[in-house]
Amino acid sequence: MEVQQLHRDGLIDHIQLVIENLSACLRFYATLLDALEIPMAG
Repeated sequence: MEVQQLHRDGLIDHIQLVIENLSACLRFYATLLDALEIPMAG
């Protein structure tokens, strides 16, 4: 069996976005995560 190795070259593990409208941002991500059936934490 071939062993797979994890390569992290160029991997982005987080980003920071500046937003102007927090409530609109929260609605957007709530809608997106709900469609993907991922609970929103925090």
